[in-house]
Amino acid sequence: MWNDKKIYDVSLPLGPRMAVYPGDPEVRLERISDLEHGDPYTLSRLTLSLHSGTHLDAPSHFIPNGATSEVFGVSSCFLKAFVVDWRENDETVTERLDRLDVSPGDAVLFRLPEGIRNRPEDVSVVSPVTPAVARWCVEKELQLVGIDALSIEDGADGAFPVHRELLGNGVLILEGLWLEGVPEGRCTLVCCPLRIEGAEAAPARAMLIF
Repeated sequence: MWNDKKIYDVSLPLGPRMAVYPGDPEVRLERISDLEHGDPYTLSRLTLSLHSGTHLDAPSHFIPNGATSEVFGVSSCFLKAFVVDWRENDETVTERLDRLDVSPGDAVLFRLPEGIRNRPEDVSVVSPVTPAVARWCVEKELQLVGIDALSIEDGADGAFPVHRELLGNGVLILEGLWLEGVPEGRCTLVCCPLRIEGAEAAPARAMLIF
């Protein structure tokens, strides 16, 4: 059944050398026991922020008493999605989005220009997801908005209007994607976050099926 499909793994590999959002703890992978050292088995410990790598933001990340990541069922893991290329200083984002055949419950994923994605300094890059675009996503009743950067917005002023607009209206945010080599267009997003009780976010494995 998969012979006519193209599948892209759009998740970042978790590891100690990966970039993290400024101020977040670094990812650490520690070997607790090791077969090579004569231990009966190999066992490792992973220490990280829930916002490391590819991860899903739940409403409780910014919204008091908001839903936590584990409450979203299996149906939330399989969404019709649209990959949209964004160029810096693109003044027609909403006009381009208006041409998409989106329906309530769909996802839109923004791919940034090569060279500015998933670096620590990405948080200072102007994002295509402005408050106006976030409002468009809410009005279209999207279920998820994603981006191949460490954050969906520049949080330098501490206000985080995009996060608050999306999460406050039940639109999930998928950050830390890797969309290099992925074509624009319609696809199926498979996004499976870890089921962590009471968490405001969860690392996720994300794939696109064209």
